[in-house]
Amino acid sequence: MKAKARRSKKSIGTPYKWGDNPQSSLIAAHKASDPGQLKKMAGDILSGKVKDTGDISEELICNKNLHFDEAKKLARKWGGRFACELCDRHDATAAALKEFCKHFDAISAEAFIEHPNIDSAARRKLADLVKPTSIVWMIEHKEIPFLELKKYINHKSALVRESVAATCNDPAMLKRLANDADVEVRKTVANNRAVPIKIVEKMALRNDNLTAKIVAAKQTTNPKVLLKLAENLSSREDVHVVQAICGNDKAPDCETTRAAKVAASLQENHLNSIDSKKCKK
Repeated sequence: MKAKARRSKKSIGTPYKWGDNPQSSLIAAHKASDPGQLKKMAGDILSGKVKDTGDISEELICNKNLHFDEAKKLARKWGGRFACELCDRHDATAAALKEFCKHFDAISAEAFIEHPNIDSAARRKLADLVKPTSIVWMIEHKEIPFLELKKYINHKSALVRESVAATCNDPAMLKRLANDADVEVRKTVANNRAVPIKIVEKMALRNDNLTAKIVAAKQTTNPKVLLKLAENLSSREDVHVVQAICGNDKAPDCETTRAAKVAASLQENHLNSIDSKKCKK
């Protein structure tokens, strides 16, 4: 990015005059230090008084003595061509970083995501380009507003969707995530204290994952759900579901609840014997 600036340094000591010819103007743009003079140079480029193919503008944008507002005007003239040069300045503003970050690729994004002046909105845009873990960190630290969180429930990274499942408290979003293709995302939904129990019950009854079955068995107030879970016990892992069913004190004390607990207790020995036979084989 700064190659042209380094080449200009070779010409230090060479007589130069702004506007005399492209080479002289290039050297002047690099060597000038007076803010007023630099502002005039930028104005000449913007007005077309001094012809430029971009090289002179790049030198001016990189010149730390040019006021940032003037550098920004030059950068806008060239679209996204000098976005990195502009944002690499220590005085780059949050507004400018947000405006120009759309021109960054993944490499540039990683370089600027930690700029001291960048705001959370621009950081989110860059995080999408860099790596999912950056978005996960922002979700976990509540840097992403709730209204914008919804768009991440379909993110290509399961890590991002899992992070949303762990932190959001919106029933509609959790319902969507309860049907996610990734089992870890579904497990996270089941463990989210904000998820409605009916969502977890549906996950548990379709044998979605062990976590959902345990949570439903512990928290459901529906005796029929308890009985169905007891009837569906099938693997050694389900011993944890047995314990949850038998320890459930939220379901009403009725015939169905008692039947569920008895069935679960009877199944426990059967599940242990299945596991014992497998070990012998």
